[in-house]
Amino acid sequence: MKYFTTIFLILIICSCGKVQKDVRKLNREKEEVEISYATGFGLIKSGDDMIIELYSPFQDQADTLTFFVSRSTDINNLPDEFIPIPAPLTKIILMASTHSAYLDELDKIDIVKAISSRNYFYNLNIQEKIENEEIKEVGYSQNINFEEVLMIDPQLVVISGMSSADLGKFSSLTESGITIFPSAEWQEEHPLGRAEWIKVFGVLTGQFEKSVSIFSEIERNYKSLIISDSEKTHQPKVIVNAPFKDVWWLPGGNSYMSHLLDNAGANYPWQQNESTGGIQSDLEAVFFEAGDADVWINPGTSRSVEALKGTDGRYEEFKAVKTGKVYNNTLRTGDWGGNDYFENGVVHPEWILADLIKIFYPDQSKDHNFYFYEKLE
Repeated sequence: MKYFTTIFLILIICSCGKVQKDVRKLNREKEEVEISYATGFGLIKSGDDMIIELYSPFQDQADTLTFFVSRSTDINNLPDEFIPIPAPLTKIILMASTHSAYLDELDKIDIVKAISSRNYFYNLNIQEKIENEEIKEVGYSQNINFEEVLMIDPQLVVISGMSSADLGKFSSLTESGITIFPSAEWQEEHPLGRAEWIKVFGVLTGQFEKSVSIFSEIERNYKSLIISDSEKTHQPKVIVNAPFKDVWWLPGGNSYMSHLLDNAGANYPWQQNESTGGIQSDLEAVFFEAGDADVWINPGTSRSVEALKGTDGRYEEFKAVKTGKVYNNTLRTGDWGGNDYFENGVVHPEWILADLIKIFYPDQSKDHNFYFYEKLE
């Protein structure tokens, strides 16, 4: 039996009590799992079961959602504070492509029975299963094919927790008793924090120990690549992104991308900005501050210098364009439009870091072949 009606959801969101108090109601031992980098979730072992606590999964709310992933406990007898999830999951629907990479890493892609649209996914296993009619496309938010979802009868629908208003877009599902799980890995400021969300998917799929082992290897490889101060012989000045509708959004100094740039040994002019999100600017301001940047990365969707200059002729004045040092994370873009940078790149930040180091310090990584990045010609 599934739960999570709209009324129940409201009660859960309004409940800010800590999990530790709720676990005592179950009269059993509990063990809090150590989380090293991620700040958006907590895990607690409760006998053979696991508890997932999501901290502020929506940008506009500071509340906590508490999920009880049950292996041995009768979910009908849980305290009301818990949202029950049977484990291990065998039928889920993914609304965002990032989460397919976590499942693929855990060899659990077979539990995916539907996605929003193949146009957003790079994952080759997903694409193959769509071709073989093993995975359905059900649309997103108000455009969801409600009847198709009911026929699939998923145990869980995983969404990206952007705004609490997003839940309203799934009201037809929650009112039918389908559980919605808002994954908020995208809010993590540290690259390893996003990767650590594999532990959440490990719990959901009954592969927790495997997820811990995978993350440990990712962490070890990432830390081994970090450019130390002594290795920063010449820090290249770097600019990131490109204007969209006349607004140039730059990574804040405490953001995910800024951490990657710092670990890769870049001189990022906005590194001292304390923002964890984006800094709003424009072309003129960026050119004034960093028109002399040695390298330009992630310039929108352009895959050639000519295409980039075609969007705005003023780009020709940037040093990186003149010297041919413009790189984009578009190397692994699929036939349907999905980009693996936003899938495996989230799970494996060490692959992104290795690419960036090759861009910034090519003499130190001659044997590395680009995984996500390509040089624009």
